[in-house]
Amino acid sequence: MAETADAVVIGGGINGVNIAFHLARRDVKKVVLLEKTAIAAGGSGKTGGLVGSHFGTEIKVRLAMKALATWLNFGEVYGVAGQHYDRCGRVWLVPSQDLDAMRGIVGMQREFGATARLLSGEELRELVPQISLDGVAGIAYEPDGGIGDGLGATSAVAEAARRAGVEVRIGAAARAISVAAGRVSGVETDAGPISAPLVFNAANVWAPWLLEPLGVKLPVEPARAQIGLFRRPSGYGPRPPAIADFVQANYMRDHPGELTFVGGMDPLQEEHVPAPDNYPETADWSVIRSHREHLCHRFPVMRRSVFRGGYSGLYDMSPDLHPVIDRVPGAEGLFVTCGYSGDGFKYAPAVGQLLAEWALDGRPSIDISVLSLDRFEKGRLIIGRFKYASSGWYR
Repeated sequence: MAETADAVVIGGGINGVNIAFHLARRDVKKVVLLEKTAIAAGGSGKTGGLVGSHFGTEIKVRLAMKALATWLNFGEVYGVAGQHYDRCGRVWLVPSQDLDAMRGIVGMQREFGATARLLSGEELRELVPQISLDGVAGIAYEPDGGIGDGLGATSAVAEAARRAGVEVRIGAAARAISVAAGRVSGVETDAGPISAPLVFNAANVWAPWLLEPLGVKLPVEPARAQIGLFRRPSGYGPRPPAIADFVQANYMRDHPGELTFVGGMDPLQEEHVPAPDNYPETADWSVIRSHREHLCHRFPVMRRSVFRGGYSGLYDMSPDLHPVIDRVPGAEGLFVTCGYSGDGFKYAPAVGQLLAEWALDGRPSIDISVLSLDRFEKGRLIIGRFKYASSGWYR
């Protein structure tokens, strides 16, 4: 006899654990979270962790601002101790060709309540005296932005979900989603079927594979993003906000300890991989060398830094670099969220709440219809209101 549940969530990343937490918080009695390997084993555990609302489309700004309210009150919302969000601030640097777009983005952020503003070079140097502003024409600052701890935050939300009553099953792989008479009926797992009227597919780059047998095409593909780690030298100077450098298409963020993380700012330049279960999880030396050159150009003191390693994670790339958050057609009660294109960690607290609202109340509290699954088929790809030439996230 099949096991029964009130809701099944597939995927133990930051989105999956937030969905499960918010369902349980709304008194859904039996919520089962399925994770095939470990909490945050995929993209959530390898994220750069950047949190902020500096984007060229309204929907991203709105999602980011809703999520930021939770990041700023992480311990209170989830009832956990420890620092899982580091409010170190965020800075964006652009060349002259992107200056008008930066002004537009900051204006849009402020419309939705962000503490964003433009800075002069002198103002930034007061915060970060060791920075070089070569090639920089525009500077934006968001004091409430910062860095989330990918593994720590995801694990903390999973634990909060457990305390709320969620059954978190590690090593339990979802093999298929069952549909009968136009509505979802449950999930097939390694341990047997689970019958449920609500199913949430938050399996990241594996999400399309679960929808394909249902005749649903989800055009999301994995891409390999590479991060380099460098030990800061003595005399480095004050810790800067997390930097998004669109002059060089890199981000740089200092861990509270001794390491600086460097990654790319254009997901369109990342290497696509054919199989998400089999890709190099280290970083290529050519990429590390480029990351270090850009880091040293922006922070000359880092010429005395020491390379301490690198790694790769997977982005779930959609055609317009915006996520899908939607009901699945022909399967009432089935929801999917993926396709964040390397930009999803920051939104997760909002996404979990919105999907719980949609499933239980009939609609989410924010209009997210622009993120529909059928927009690709119907040619309604999302185009940025404000665009940066050097990054696909702003095109």
